[in-house]
Amino acid sequence: MKSIKVPEFNRASVNIGSDTLEKLNILHRVNYSSVDNDTLGLTISCCIELAYSALRSRETEGTDPLPLTPPKTKKAQEIYKLYQIVMTLKASGMNANQIVKYMNDNRHPTIEKLYSKKTSVEKWKVVDVDYLNNVEEVNSLIKLMNRRTHRPKNSYRNIKTS
Repeated sequence: MKSIKVPEFNRASVNIGSDTLEKLNILHRVNYSSVDNDTLGLTISCCIELAYSALRSRETEGTDPLPLTPPKTKKAQEIYKLYQIVMTLKASGMNANQIVKYMNDNRHPTIEKLYSKKTSVEKWKVVDVDYLNNVEEVNSLIKLMNRRTHRPKNSYRNIKTS
């Protein structure tokens, strides 16, 4: 099977005022030491998640997507980034097996690898993609990582989040 190359994120060009850009830079510096398109995009994504969560919390019905918990720690940000990559690949038409191949080919760490002390490479499996397709599970893990300042001892699949 040939590897399918698609962008991990969608590119958007927007015009924003200098005041908004200054605020974005301040928000960005809170979490990242250098400015690049990836980290700036993640900062904007987090801002959108916060605004979307606030908007959705006022509504009681609807078929809108569930909001994601905004990541506050480096570990939570990595989970958020992996979620965004998988969702973008899925939206591009890839199935779970194609996403697994793409993630392995591009050496993206699994969530398991992010929190493991092992030096071996963890390969993506369909179960990893399925996990990231479950917004409630991702939110639980992000909330847990937002509260933690050290590496969890257990696999993310074995962590009690409720």
